Amino acid sequence: MVLFNKKKKDTLSDLPKPSFNISRLPDLPRKESFEEYKPIIPDFSRIKLEVNKPKFEMPQQEPEFEEPEFEEQKIQEPVKKEDTDLFVKVGKYEQAMKSLEEVKDSFKKTEDILKNLQTIKQNEDKEISNWYAQIQKLKNKIISVDSVLFESKK
Repeated sequence: MVLFNKKKKDTLSDLPKPSFNISRLPDLPRKESFEEYKPIIPDFSRIKLEVNKPKFEMPQQEPEFEEPEFEEQKIQEPVKKEDTDLFVKVGKYEQAMKSLEEVKDSFKKTEDILKNLQTIKQNEDKEISNWYAQIQKLKNKIISVDSVLFESKK
């Protein structure tokens, strides 16, 4: 079995030239000269006047009839179905339990932080109260010294 062989070249024969039986083209009439077309430029002033005209408001249209009053329909409460068993996939249940534990842990951490903040605030309040008491003592001592010094001079 031969896969590759030389291709034979197809030779095309030359086509014969067409022969038109017209010896000469017919004479066509000469082109007449026309005046050159000049476009007419429209006058836009009228359009400008129309645009600048005052606008009229539409008159309010009143209803031809009174609006009907409808009776209020009472909505019936939905009928409660009997309690039925709820089936949950084990994987989803475990994932939900894990999420609940994470939420509980975060609440516990938050409570601990709040307790620490509360004790810090109480300590600060005690310290500020002590400072205030010391300032009051110093103030009283200064007043007493001042009164002793200035009373003796009078």
